[in-house]
Amino acid sequence: MASETRREAHRRLQKRTIELAHEHQELSLDRTRFNQTDHDEHSADLRKHSADLKKHGERLNEAGK
Repeated sequence: MASETRREAHRRLQKRTIELAHEHQELSLDRTRFNQTDHDEHSADLRKHSADLKKHGERLNEAGK
């Protein structure tokens, strides 16, 4: 399996950013009651996405050198 290109990685990460922003809006207290399980799951998703963005940035910096 070929590794994804920088453009593909960017698109995948951008799509996930938008999905997480939408999930965040849906979990807003003015839309739904607080649910600790949903909150914890969303927080874990955000941490993973943040780590993925950091790795992608590091790869771009290495490629640019």
